This record gives sequence, structure tokens and C-alpha cells, in this order.
Amino acid sequence: MEILDAIGVRYEILTMRQDRPTQGRFVTSRLGTKSQTVVPKEVREALGVGPGDQVGYTIRNGRVILTAIRRPAAEDDPFACFDEWASEADTEGYASL
Repeated sequence: MEILDAIGVRYEILTMRQDRPTQGRFVTSRLGTKSQTVVPKEVREALGVGPGDQVGYTIRNGRVILTAIRRPAAEDDPFACFDEWASEADTEGYASL
């Protein structure tokens, strides 16, 4: 399934990695003082996500479904041709914005 974000970038939504069978386990994490949590390693591995990856939340009937969102390949990205600010220095400079 694909969705569009607020600026029209298309994302593919994957509900679970197909090469990893579901374990049917209940995994917990704790909210910090700013209502932030760390996604447990088991969950990150099951979704195939890591630092910088995007996840989505579906709220349904008092439950939340966490879903990995994959950005499209560069050839499918209409903004890929705009590389004026794509250097490593730019990435570091804009990281705190």
C-alpha cells in the first residue's frame, strides 16, 4: 500500500518484513518524561527499521498498529533532482532544524 505525505511524496507502507515470521510476542517499552519511547530491538528487527527510518501509527478500537514506512527509490522521487543541498556538510548543518 502507498500513501502521500503532506508535500505529495509517495511512501510504501509495509506491515511486517516478509523474511521474518511473526513471533506473536507481547513486547513493552516505557514512556519517558517527554512521552517518548524507544522502540524495542525485537520490534525494530521485525519491522526492519533503524535510526532515521519513519514509522506510522494506526489507531483503531483502543489499539495502535506500528507500521514501517519506506521512502520510494530515488528514481521515483520527484525531488531527487534537487541536490544543491545534499552534501554531507549540509546534512550536518540542517540536522538540528
